[in-house]
Amino acid sequence: MRPGLFIGVGAQHLRQYEGLTLDSLAGQATFFGPNICWHPNDIWVIAGWSTQVAGNDASGLNDSLDLVNFERQQAKLTVGFSF
Repeated sequence: MRPGLFIGVGAQHLRQYEGLTLDSLAGQATFFGPNICWHPNDIWVIAGWSTQVAGNDASGLNDSLDLVNFERQQAKLTVGFSF
């Protein structure tokens, strides 16, 4: 876009398991959405938002989204500085 400003797209696939040995799959979800990074000088800000586009839970009743184990939307904000 311009110096110090970056825009991109991110994808993330998450899985949730039950039990101590992680042997039983509870559900899974795929998230997709835009990201932006702003780095003017010694500070930086990264912001991202994604929505669940696919997933299913272990019951098999819901095969389009897994809203039992995962939220419908996710947001993330990271702020830092260099020294």
